[in-house]
Amino acid sequence: MTDYTRPPDYADIAILNAAVYTADTAQPMCRAVAVKDGRIICAGDNSDVMPLIGGGTALIDAKGRTLAPGMVDAHQHMLTGTRTCRHNIHLTADMDNKEYLREIARYIELHPEQSAYTGTGFVPELYGCRGPRREDLDSVCADKPVVILSYDGHTTWVNSKALSCLGVTKDTPDPENGVIHKDPVTGEPTGYLAGSAGACAGGMMRVFMPRYTREQNKAAILHAQELMFKKGVTCVYDAHVEPDADYYMAYEELARTGDLQLTVRGAWFVPRDIGGEAEINALIDRCIALSGEFATERFQVNGFKFLCDQVCEAETAYLTEPYSDRTDGWRGVRIWEDGDMLARIFAKIDAAGFQIHLHQIGDGAAHYALDALEKAEKLNGGLRMRHTFAHCQFISEPDKARMARMGVNALAAPYWINSTIFNSLDIPHLGRDRACRQYPVLSLMEKGINVGAHSDYTVSVPDWCDALYGLTARALSPQAFDVFYRRITGACYTLDPCTEPESHICCPLPAQCERIGIESAVRCLTVNGARSMYLDSSLGAIKPGMQADMVLLDSDIAGMASPIARCAKVDMTICRGNIVYDTERCKRPAAVSLRGITEENFDAVIAMKRPEGENFVAPNSVSLAQCWLYRENGDVFPCAIYADETPVGFMLLEEDMEAEKLMLWRIMLPPDNCGRGYGSRAVRLLIDLARSSGKYAGLYLDCSPENTAARRMYDRLGFMPTGEINHGDVEMYLPLR
Repeated sequence: MTDYTRPPDYADIAILNAAVYTADTAQPMCRAVAVKDGRIICAGDNSDVMPLIGGGTALIDAKGRTLAPGMVDAHQHMLTGTRTCRHNIHLTADMDNKEYLREIARYIELHPEQSAYTGTGFVPELYGCRGPRREDLDSVCADKPVVILSYDGHTTWVNSKALSCLGVTKDTPDPENGVIHKDPVTGEPTGYLAGSAGACAGGMMRVFMPRYTREQNKAAILHAQELMFKKGVTCVYDAHVEPDADYYMAYEELARTGDLQLTVRGAWFVPRDIGGEAEINALIDRCIALSGEFATERFQVNGFKFLCDQVCEAETAYLTEPYSDRTDGWRGVRIWEDGDMLARIFAKIDAAGFQIHLHQIGDGAAHYALDALEKAEKLNGGLRMRHTFAHCQFISEPDKARMARMGVNALAAPYWINSTIFNSLDIPHLGRDRACRQYPVLSLMEKGINVGAHSDYTVSVPDWCDALYGLTARALSPQAFDVFYRRITGACYTLDPCTEPESHICCPLPAQCERIGIESAVRCLTVNGARSMYLDSSLGAIKPGMQADMVLLDSDIAGMASPIARCAKVDMTICRGNIVYDTERCKRPAAVSLRGITEENFDAVIAMKRPEGENFVAPNSVSLAQCWLYRENGDVFPCAIYADETPVGFMLLEEDMEAEKLMLWRIMLPPDNCGRGYGSRAVRLLIDLARSSGKYAGLYLDCSPENTAARRMYDRLGFMPTGEINHGDVEMYLPLR
């Protein structure tokens, strides 16, 4: 069957005529990229890649569009955020208060059997400094508890029934590390809880929420993965891994089967309220042991997550100076009061070779966390690991220098770098001078700090292009403005950096000196995030040997340097060398089916051409002629492979009923349909059909030794060599019983 030897270095995918931002400082730009076996084998000019293009290579003409590494979202909540949204009340940032109440009422009407209602997603900034009111929730449900977590997870909105269940009254003092917001006139609790006060309500949520099963967790992961690919994300850091087998094993089982295509790293969450140092150390020991059980590089938990403080909008971020609108010296919530204990815990984690991943908003939080890291450094005789600050809203200049000295990573929040709450919340809480020093990026880089990026999903939805826009313009992208603010009366948008932020105006955030250039922003979104997870030797850049995680945009991002430029969009995402999202071909996964040859599809099947230069399989015209020749035997069956209603390939089957064998004689896909998953899905479908028929003991096929791509596919599907060689091809089989 085989009379052509395919060179072993032919690419699986080749991309030509691209503006390639490599995130590789040795070669920041190139024009073409070749991929084989999930790895980049060439990054250079078109002339470098052209010799690697074979008949089976999926060839993509970028036509000048930008190709860049896939985004590394270095801090998010992929599983917890997605499953909460899928199984509870889900409010979104583009809703207003009336729409919140309408959605809550709709959910309650659909679920009258529940004894309480929980949800997530409200935006505290919508309500100004003092937050939402319990009376609004009472208007839709007064007889059962309603508990809604904010989109960022740091504040909670509850109704009067929930306050009653919690035992919260006008006389209830603020708990340690928490705030119970009260009406300034009546003193009654408003239903807006922050910090540990919200955590108490969160405990109520956990009581009333159904326990998520492993299968629900798996479904949530796969749902989130689809969104990540659509947004150009190929690697994520789950910053809140629970030591619950149904949580971490959902990831692990998907990783082992290959269904988890994203690269996932994560941190075990260390809550402050589990007890003293002994209890915390016991949790750490248990989690370190669990981390040793994960078997693949697709999912590993290599860190521990700590909250240092909360958030500025609820006045629970920990600052070095009091909040500007407070007269009581309130500086926010310091979650870990005992700095020496924290240092000992940090030293234990660092000595074990695990990273410390810190939620840090306020400059006071950064300061005491760095104090603890310096003490841990002395205890250990040096730090073994590079640790990480996530969010980095405020950091003093001396503390930036301390971060640089200890090699601490910083994760910027590009989606939050905008002016939408500058006047309504930032200036009242922080004062103008402090508000203008939010979200440093360039000043961190200039200190030599490794700066990656994150979305904190579901706080923000990750998007490769929106993130780039935030870093380079320090503004909300035009399409994000259209989604969230266009319908607000009087809202307007400008990228003029001289514009004074006013209510309902989206413009660049002050401190324009913190803007960074496009190439620096690309590195921030990709290889710097990979470095923060110790993955920069294997992914995050486009250069030979690296994992083929890439994103193709709809334009050249060089044009985004203009202050009036539109934001680009993701056209295609490639993960591990596979095209996992493609706006041109795969707006949704096509349904694959096998159908007989008819007058309607005969011409399309005959017109299918083999990859140029490859003779692994006979032309379809020959196959159909052989079917006619052997028609009286009644044991040869030609099939068209369909994607939805389009013929995309051909399959020829032969059965031997005496031996109870079904033979996959030939399978052929033309070059344009290679690399789309049609072949493997068609063979999977054939396996299912053959097995369900009960007629066959095994499925057999012959595979050319030179056809490495087909051999990899058959190996993944479970086929095994029989030991027989037929006309130079390796016979393989799959047991069906």
